[in-house]
Amino acid sequence: MVTTIEEICKSDLGSTLSCEAQYILAPDVILLLISDGTARLLDLGGYFYAISATGTEMLEEVLERDTASAASRMALRYGVDVQQIHKDLKSFLEDLKKRGLVRRPNSRWHLISDIKTFVAFFMLFPALYFTHCSDRLLRTKAWILLTLGYISIALFGWATTVTVWQRYYRKVSELQSRQESEKTIKTIDEVVRAVTAKHFLNIGCKERALCCWDLIRSAGLPAKLVLGVDLFPLASHCWCEFGSQVLSDYEDRCERFTPILCYE
Repeated sequence: MVTTIEEICKSDLGSTLSCEAQYILAPDVILLLISDGTARLLDLGGYFYAISATGTEMLEEVLERDTASAASRMALRYGVDVQQIHKDLKSFLEDLKKRGLVRRPNSRWHLISDIKTFVAFFMLFPALYFTHCSDRLLRTKAWILLTLGYISIALFGWATTVTVWQRYYRKVSELQSRQESEKTIKTIDEVVRAVTAKHFLNIGCKERALCCWDLIRSAGLPAKLVLGVDLFPLASHCWCEFGSQVLSDYEDRCERFTPILCYE
């Protein structure tokens, strides 16, 4: 039996939220519903969690309605005492909360999220402008962007970091000929690989892909940031694409991952 991803849920998608729900997914968390009834919770900070079919059912219930209603529905469905279901559900949710995977949709969290986003814009916009405002060597730009990406992801998380980068560049139209584009892409790919290899920080796939995406966009070319997952074994990977080309990574390595998010 082939196990596949049937649905992808994020905290900002209407399909995962309800006005009755007492819990929502954290901003940097993605819920993957699998064809065998189980699920995977991907924390973009770098952790992956497998959830049993029963746990998946519990999580889906509480993301759609209040915990009391969720417990009652499951107790009725399985013919189990509602108090026992409620106890198990409470324990399950406490574990998810401790791991930072779910949270209550109250104003305090929204305020914290808004403040974090504001601070990210305040810090990153000037830094991005500073990086591109002069005729710096491409290697210097790559080094700054890799460092900036590393710091930003560590401080603000992946989702906020990408949001700021997207706002900075907005829509980009292709300004170069095909021959010029191919030369630009080849140069960026080679430079990012070389700078990453000698960087003093532990640069990962996210920072590398973000750097490539930034340099391609700043050159007036469209590019995509792709986030993919592999269910067996549990792993995630990020890369940058220009057309059918994969940059600063190996194409055969990226092929084993199923794309779940794409940023343009």
